[in-house]
Parts: sequence; structure tokens; C-alpha cells
Amino acid sequence: MMKASLWMSRIHLPLSMIWVLSGAIATLAQPQTPNINPLESPLESPRAQPLRSPASDLKPFNPDPKLLEVPTRPAEVTLDAQLNQAITLEQAQELARRNNRDLQVAEIQLRQEQAALIEAKAALLPRVNSQASLSRTDSAASNIALNRSQNQIPGLQNQGSSISNSLNTSVQLDYDVFTSGQRTASIRAAESALKATEKALETQLQQLRQEVANDYYDMQQAGELVGIAQAAVENARLTLKDAKVLEEAGLGTRFDVLRAEVQLANQAQQLSQAQGQNQTAQRQLAERLSLPPTANLSAADPVEVMGWWPLSLPESIVLAQQNRSELGELLDQRQIAQQNQRLILGSLGPQFSVSASGTFAADLGQPDAAFGYSLGGQVRKTLF
Repeated sequence: MMKASLWMSRIHLPLSMIWVLSGAIATLAQPQTPNINPLESPLESPRAQPLRSPASDLKPFNPDPKLLEVPTRPAEVTLDAQLNQAITLEQAQELARRNNRDLQVAEIQLRQEQAALIEAKAALLPRVNSQASLSRTDSAASNIALNRSQNQIPGLQNQGSSISNSLNTSVQLDYDVFTSGQRTASIRAAESALKATEKALETQLQQLRQEVANDYYDMQQAGELVGIAQAAVENARLTLKDAKVLEEAGLGTRFDVLRAEVQLANQAQQLSQAQGQNQTAQRQLAERLSLPPTANLSAADPVEVMGWWPLSLPESIVLAQQNRSELGELLDQRQIAQQNQRLILGSLGPQFSVSASGTFAADLGQPDAAFGYSLGGQVRKTLF
């Protein structure tokens, strides 16, 4: 449609066509601006200032801390003009690394596996439990017996008491000497699970970088399409103006004016569609970066060729098999399954454990105290 309108202007007014092309080229050099009315307002709008500071300093783009609260006012989901910023692809990657929810979940799972490995290695050490109790007892039966003895023998009054204070402490030590390979298999399974989770986190990070790059390039493309549509609308407006002037001068027809009006309406519709696609691409990137609903982004990097892939297809396949973490994750999953098999088979073998305990008891009302200890061993074997 744009080529047709340019051809028409070239037929009617060749000199004005040069000015139209220069205006279109100047318009394409400007950044895209959504939500303008092509039939009423000129192509002038404030530029979004690019963010040149590192993403760690972009406090307005921190994720919304109110994760579980549903918005109740339109202002909470309306785009804020102060958060209309242009960011580079590098900043978008850093924001995704810091804010993305799925990546945060993967990092929490990694910490969980690290704690599970520490728990599995704790089986190499003995288990020590301690217990202490302090009691004060006033027995009713002792009071009755004491009163009876005092009535029978008056000289025993105010002697003896039914109240007793006692202190009991104990320390228990247990250690599994031989577990038929269960302990070793449990530790190795935990180590393999940790490696698999690390590779899964690496895979998640690689996937996130790819998705952010795709969203950013989509936003760039949508912005350029808006600029092209704006230039087409401006060209169609000038074509309509020229058609009206020619009609008034008697050099054109009413049909040419109507055709120029249809052309302008078509270009305005395409501009509206391009603006909608641009807003969709912006919101897609904002969602990927887990930004607040009021934040609005635009691309600060210019559209240019980034370079060419220097490797052939076989070299690319070999490099992918060496660097992709999914293959290593599958190997770790196989190692986990093998160690779990050894863990189950170890439960059928003999289990040998030793235990030792020491106790101390004292009557706080009397100068009586004693120590005690216990040593033992246990062998378990599943026969059937």
C-alpha cells in the first residue's frame, strides 16, 4: 500500500515526492510512540530516555513485593509515564536474572538439594541425644504414713518430710557401623541430585536468556513496524492533500480524492494494528522480567545486524552436545536411579549399630547421687 501511494505522488507531483521521502526517512529514524491518532495529530511525541545505569540500580523495576494481592483499583494496573523507559538487551538480561520468578524457584530448589546433601552426609557421624529432668514430689501416701508415725511416736514430730526433689540426666550415643551400602548410596544419590539440579538451573537460565532475547527482538520489530506505519500514514496524508489541491485546480478528479482518503484510512488502520502489536510485545517482555503492572518498556538498542554464525551445521551440533546442560542432567538422573537401587538392595543386607549411654541421678534433699552407663550393639537382618 505504501509503494502504491508513493507511485501515485510521483505521477502527480514529482517535486513534492522528494520532500515526502525525506520526511518518511526522518520519521523512520525516530523511536516508536504508541497510541497516537494519525488522522488528527502530527508525528511528534516525547522520546523515552534510555537507561544507561546498570540493571542493579533500576529500583523502579524491582518486582512487585505484593505477590498474592489482587489489584483493586485501575491505577494499580495502569501504565505509569514515569516508568516508560528504554532499556538495552543487556539490561533486560540482567533484570530477568534478578526478577524472573521461575528462575527464583529453580534457585530455591538448588538450595533444597544442598541441604539434602548435608543431611545425607550427617549419617557419617554418630547421633548424640541428651535429656535432663528435675522433679519435686509431695506424695499424699507419704504424708499419711508420716502423720501416722508421728501420732504413734510423739518424739518423731517435725522429723521427716513427704517432699522429694530429684535430678535425672542422661546422654545417649548411637552409631550405625555397617549399613550394607545404604549410607554410601544415599550420599551419592544426594550428590547426583544436586548436580542434576545445578544443570537444571543452568538450563533454566539459558532458556530464560533465549526467551528474553526473543521478546526483546519482537519488541524491536514491533517498534520499527510502528515507525514504518507512521511514515506511511504521513505519506498518505500528503497524498490526500495533493489530490485535493489538484481537484481544486481542475487537474484532478473526485475519484482521486476518494482513493487517497481510502488509502489514508487503510494506513491508519495498519498503524493502529502496529501499535497494538507493539504494546503486546512490550507487555510480554515486562511479564518475562516480572516487572510491576505499571512499568512500560521500549528498546534502546538500534536495529542492526549483530553478525553471522561462523560455524557449520555439523560443528554447531557437536558444540551443542558438548555445552547443553540437559544431556548432563539426564546422566545425573540415571546416576540417582542407580544409587536408589543400591539403597533399596542395602536394606536387605545386615545392619550393625552400636549404642552407649550414661545416666546421673541425685536426690537434692539427701546427699545421694549415682552414675550409671549402658553399652550395647545390635545386628539386624531381613530374613523374609
